[in-house]
Amino acid sequence: LNDLLLPGEDWQLVSEGHNFTEGPAANAKGEVFFTNSRTSKIFKVGLDGKVSEFAADTKGASGQALGPDGRLYAVNNSQQIVAYAPDGKMTVIAEGIRGNDLVIAHNGNLYVTEPNVPALEQSNVWLIKPSGEKQVIDTGIKYANGITLSPDQTLLYVDDYRSHWVYSYQLKADGTPQ
Repeated sequence: LNDLLLPGEDWQLVSEGHNFTEGPAANAKGEVFFTNSRTSKIFKVGLDGKVSEFAADTKGASGQALGPDGRLYAVNNSQQIVAYAPDGKMTVIAEGIRGNDLVIAHNGNLYVTEPNVPALEQSNVWLIKPSGEKQVIDTGIKYANGITLSPDQTLLYVDDYRSHWVYSYQLKADGTPQ
């Protein structure tokens, strides 16, 4: 992290009093968003360093990512993937997924980890296309958790929390793994 931090600068506390923060995401302007899952709120750290409530009643939003369309995408405890416009207005993108983390490609493809599907005793990795079409692209990970894309967006990385392995998938042009 020393390569990312300003020389001579130390960590600074931005906000406190939260009981379960998760899902940090930053937009192109440099504003940072994070969730407090247990209070069902999303907070924004403005460019002035001040923290404000961005969205309330998020139904336990956790993992978040900023999309190429400028919206903040999140998974919530109501088995939904949602998107928040810059004014905080929420739109449901997909339902029926007990998501944990997500990442969005430049082309709008959305990848979501679903760590535990109790009835199936498996984890799922989902692809949700901009059209709304959704499909499971992997079921072989014990506990799919963190997820990200390579900078050139040709590889998808998924963390298996239970095994401590990270899996990489080479992506085809349509966004599915090869």
